[in-house]
Amino acid sequence: MSATSWRSAPLTLAVAVALGLTPTLTSAAHALPALAISAPAHPAAPTARDALPSAAVEAPEPDVLDVDIADSGLQEQTSDRTVTPFGPEPTIAEDPALGREVASYDGTGATRYDFADGFERTAHAVTLECTVRFDDGLTTGTDESTGNFCGAKEAGGYSLTAYGSTLKMVVNIEGTYYSAGTEIDEGVWYHVTGTWDGETVALHLNGEKVAETPTEGSTVTPPTAAARQFFLGADTNSTGSPQFHGTVSVADAGIYSRALTAQEVTARYARSFADRSTEQVSFTPTSPAEGSELTSPTTLAGTLENPELLAAPLTYTLDGAEIALGEEVGPGLSAGDHVLAWSGLDAFGEEITGEITFSSSSIPVGAGASQRPGARSAQLTATADSPTGDDLRTTFLEGDLSSATGTEQGVITPADIADDGSVPGDVELQDAASVEDPLDPTDREELESPVSQQVPPCAPRSRSRRPDRPSCGEVRSTPPARCACCC
Repeated sequence: MSATSWRSAPLTLAVAVALGLTPTLTSAAHALPALAISAPAHPAAPTARDALPSAAVEAPEPDVLDVDIADSGLQEQTSDRTVTPFGPEPTIAEDPALGREVASYDGTGATRYDFADGFERTAHAVTLECTVRFDDGLTTGTDESTGNFCGAKEAGGYSLTAYGSTLKMVVNIEGTYYSAGTEIDEGVWYHVTGTWDGETVALHLNGEKVAETPTEGSTVTPPTAAARQFFLGADTNSTGSPQFHGTVSVADAGIYSRALTAQEVTARYARSFADRSTEQVSFTPTSPAEGSELTSPTTLAGTLENPELLAAPLTYTLDGAEIALGEEVGPGLSAGDHVLAWSGLDAFGEEITGEITFSSSSIPVGAGASQRPGARSAQLTATADSPTGDDLRTTFLEGDLSSATGTEQGVITPADIADDGSVPGDVELQDAASVEDPLDPTDREELESPVSQQVPPCAPRSRSRRPDRPSCGEVRSTPPARCACCC
């Protein structure tokens, strides 16, 4: 600890600032209680979640690969395929939004299904289906290294993959990759279906076609023999091991030997999301509240209903500038109306928005406090800035003295002391030794330095002050002599 830091016993101040009838102000150290006059808040009730589409046809069952976490965990139900885990196994638990069990991959683990016959059965048409949520890893650009979660493509094959934040159905037709894609968000559940009918590759999101691309050729190119493996949580490499892992949660995956119709895709989506939560996310500000008048600083707070259904934390703005829950509201606000707004997405991609209006008087900004020691007293100064630029009058309300702990005692050379009695903070103590007891200015005990040919630094080591002792900033030393001071 530097000698300068010893010289200043910590002092906490609370001040009031007035300009005529201007409101009270707190220093940066402690906030005074908010004196807002709250009016009852009337947040708009969340709109009802859109109903799932009615199925016009019966939902088909996957005939090439069928994995439903809620029914049988990670086991495959159609072709009894060999299941091989790689790395940490996914966590299987019920998701509160989707209302069913899902498998969550951490970005390093994956599950492989033997798929040697799969490309023969899907050579001329295919549907690839997965209910998925990206928990992390969506990026800008076109990188796929964190975007694979459902498929098998290695110099051939097909997959559902996120390139950056663009989700695509990718299929290799006679040596050429074709894709159809759309933008997605992290934290949102999607029922994703990719189809190739021999002429067009298409992507369906939540029962609706969102992209399609015409293709040339009539046959899916399979990967090399070793790579004919299907993965959840990753993609296959040339040897059949996982690569390009995704940090994702998966509820189900299916592969069909034909291209599903639009009605069948919609029916599968309705079934996959049948148990989703009907609850809605809502936020009600409590400080400041709707219609309240703010006359002193307060802390941004509110009640958030059903936060487990959020895709990501809500964002908040005050008059267009971003702010966070728990931050102070008030200092620097001008007199008049102000708007607090919030926005975000829920786990099904629905927007959450709202705002309130409250008023405020002109609330100054605390600009800090300082202390200047004297022979028998200390001068304390508080400063503040007015949002309107008007002059302010500051008044101290209280002060607290703190005990100094974790300090050391030593000596410095006279040359280290400036003309005004101050000592630079980077001066190194000589013969430094720790002081065991904390220095309490109220216990009237003294700590005297040992006799030295050099100058003991005037630190907060003297706990009471006598008229014949120098005050902080003063050093009396005519060696050999004792030196003590009071802060």
